[in-house]
Amino acid sequence: MIPNIDFKIITEERRHHCSQCGAELASIRITCTHCFQEVVKQAASTWTNLEFKAEGGFAKVYKATWRQGRWECKPESNNSSVRYYRRGGPMEVALKEEKTPTRLSTEFLKEASAYLKCEYRFLSDNQLFGFSVNPETDQIILVMRYMSGGDLRRLLMEKPDLGWSDRLEQLASVMRDLQNIHKAGFVHKDFHCGNILWTRDEFQNYELCISDFGLSAASDIYAFGMVMWEFSSGKQPFHEYDPDFALLRSIISGLRPTPVEGTPDCYVDLMTRCWAAKPEDRPTSEEVHNELLTLMEMNDKVLPTFNDMIFEQFETADSLRSEIDNSEYVATYQRDRYISRSFNATRGFTVELDL
Repeated sequence: MIPNIDFKIITEERRHHCSQCGAELASIRITCTHCFQEVVKQAASTWTNLEFKAEGGFAKVYKATWRQGRWECKPESNNSSVRYYRRGGPMEVALKEEKTPTRLSTEFLKEASAYLKCEYRFLSDNQLFGFSVNPETDQIILVMRYMSGGDLRRLLMEKPDLGWSDRLEQLASVMRDLQNIHKAGFVHKDFHCGNILWTRDEFQNYELCISDFGLSAASDIYAFGMVMWEFSSGKQPFHEYDPDFALLRSIISGLRPTPVEGTPDCYVDLMTRCWAAKPEDRPTSEEVHNELLTLMEMNDKVLPTFNDMIFEQFETADSLRSEIDNSEYVATYQRDRYISRSFNATRGFTVELDL
């Protein structure tokens, strides 16, 4: 006869003691604070080939080799249904550490939560593998997928002759991720080409993903319109202006980049609707994604959405793109002008920032 056992009570009793040292815990946890810190610090010794890659307004990013690699689920053999977990072996990862002296800020926790929620709900490419710690500063580090290509601005600089077919595909991929971020209940609020990362897969196809979200949904659509303009122009929005309050006032008053000559009309129409002055006049992320997919089909002559006029517009735009001087893009790119920073938006004027 099976005894009547209250498994809930047993589970709670076990969780009231640290699984590492057995110390009694005040709350239901797996380990005590001391053991957790020791486990995380031991993990810090697993990184080799540490290399500084970039510094933004709030964090530093390093490239490193993870000796053991992530846990992977593998079949026992090619024809076996039995699966087991094992380490995948050395792999390149990105380590992201806050610049502030606090050990673990609310913003960092929000970002980790955003990555995990989007990844598990929508199978996002923004993979957060876990946490580590800097043994010198005692600060928590996010361990993330490494995107070897860098940010999207680097791709636009290196590939100025990238065809419209590839550009539409990349924009649709980015908007799919942004749509998933919105579905998960987050907004980005710092969305630009510098926060879109890329790499190549095993077939040399481009893979793009959005980074740095959860720190700061209509404002994201406005920003996506600016990304579309940068895709079409090969320049950063408002590069001819100083990034100061005078520019901010002008943008609030309706200043927008001028569409580049030769850009397909259907593309310009979508772009300008994204940066409409009133948020309620902007399309949703789902609507933008669907329109981009339609433009891709038209450009690739996929029936039944094929349209001769639109195809000819993109074909003409491709021929004009081959004449673009890449040095002009490089000359307008000044990274220090585009690092995210906090500022007092009420200084000097009291206009509501309705972007």
